[in-house]
Amino acid sequence: MSSRPWEELLRDPASERHVVQVYRDPSFLVRAVAAWALPPLSGEGGVVLVCTPRHAALVEERLRADGLDAAALRASGRLAVVDAEETLSSFMRDGAPDRAAFLQVASRLAGGVRAACGEGAEVRAWGEMVDLLAKRGQPEAAQRLESLWNEAIDAEGIRLLCSYEMDNLDPETHAGRLARACAGHSQLIPEEDPAAFDLAMSRALADVFGEEEAGLVRALLAKRRTLPIAMPAAEAVLVALHDAQPAVGRRLLQATRLHLAKGA
Repeated sequence: MSSRPWEELLRDPASERHVVQVYRDPSFLVRAVAAWALPPLSGEGGVVLVCTPRHAALVEERLRADGLDAAALRASGRLAVVDAEETLSSFMRDGAPDRAAFLQVASRLAGGVRAACGEGAEVRAWGEMVDLLAKRGQPEAAQRLESLWNEAIDAEGIRLLCSYEMDNLDPETHAGRLARACAGHSQLIPEEDPAAFDLAMSRALADVFGEEEAGLVRALLAKRRTLPIAMPAAEAVLVALHDAQPAVGRRLLQATRLHLAKGA
């Protein structure tokens, strides 16, 4: 499990090359993407944003607030912003991503930014295309696209952040959507305030299992690895319990949400 704060992870991914974020609040999305984009853009690197126009505008506004001239970066070619819907339509064939067409698009986008930066510069990307497919009820196409992104990461030498609009406290999310979103990634960022989330989940455990048993239950659940991806300890407990006992897991999710709402 990961113990690094998400801001630190996104600023300095180290060995992480394909990170996924799930979010309920769009402000968390914008903060995370800006944290991901800021280091290369503040240096000599570049960034590709494949997103909705609305989110592109919000991210660029945040980058400007962080002291960057987004317009100048776009003009220089170091920041490429492309529409997720248009990009998706350029390589989808019969409801599925076409491998050759996608890899050509990824190469063009990454190569264009790298040419503007120079050889050896770090290039990062952020994408919402997989989220668009998931929202359309096309989970197989979304998973196929994640797999193709991994090919592009290797071929182009880039890092990628994916974002899914998803409520990680909804039992339906834990019934399958979260596992599909995590597939192909190495690190999950599920919450903006992990300390508050951990406290809320701990108190929810006490509500569901009692004060004396809560610590033991948490320790046992923490040893279960039900998804092959690193994630904060509190999220791992929620995932493990819902996987082992869905009915009890739903109670824990509900109690966690209540404690978060009242500030734990």
